[in-house]
Amino acid sequence: MKRHIFPIVGIVLGMLFIFPSTIHARGHFEIRPFYGMWSLNLVRRPIENALTRALESNIRSQVSDDFSTAVLQSLTDVSFDSNGTLVGLELRWYPSGENGVWSLGIGIERTSFEVTARGESTLFLEGDIRVDLIPAGTIRLEVPLVFLTSQWTLFPSWRFRPYIGLGAGISPLRGTLTYSAVGVATYEGIIIPYGYSETTQLEDIQDLQISVIPYVIGYAGIQGQIFPFAYLSVDAGILNGFMVRFTASIRF
Repeated sequence: MKRHIFPIVGIVLGMLFIFPSTIHARGHFEIRPFYGMWSLNLVRRPIENALTRALESNIRSQVSDDFSTAVLQSLTDVSFDSNGTLVGLELRWYPSGENGVWSLGIGIERTSFEVTARGESTLFLEGDIRVDLIPAGTIRLEVPLVFLTSQWTLFPSWRFRPYIGLGAGISPLRGTLTYSAVGVATYEGIIIPYGYSETTQLEDIQDLQISVIPYVIGYAGIQGQIFPFAYLSVDAGILNGFMVRFTASIRF
């Protein structure tokens, strides 16, 4: 993770070195702690399809290991849910001062996220055995995200000022993938409870072939001045999905 943070920090330090007179003459800084929520429902279809395929493969494999060769008759009524939270701290630099339009920000946040797909399935096995299951696949992430953003404040002299921003971030791949299922196996009229659960670390899944997650950031919001040096903001936009953030900031 450190090798990904160094280039971002280097960019900021380089700009501070190149434009020192501007900073000391009229520039200022802003510290912005924030809290927010985000969801992948905007891009749910490809994720839902991927989790559905993974569930189908896992069901066949698990039931075949426990009984015999299984034929998946159906996986239906698949539902998808995604939600997460983010909390972090950002430092922004306004090279033109308090009433400047453009600013550069660097920050770090702690992102917690969960994506779950659930469905219903029926399998037929050798020996006239039928297995009915309610399977689920869940991906949980809890990672530090480092990001760099450019922001443009419209009408910066106003007490309530709109703004837009663009940026990018990166985080390590760190989390778990859990498969679980509950149901029954039926043989010659006899019903037997059946289920399983297994959890794998994402970084241990060789098929993923990635060690970091890139993020695209875009947002728009409004900032209000509550004291000469203190502000409150709310914005919404894209963080590999949809996000909403609430921010308190201090300028100096």
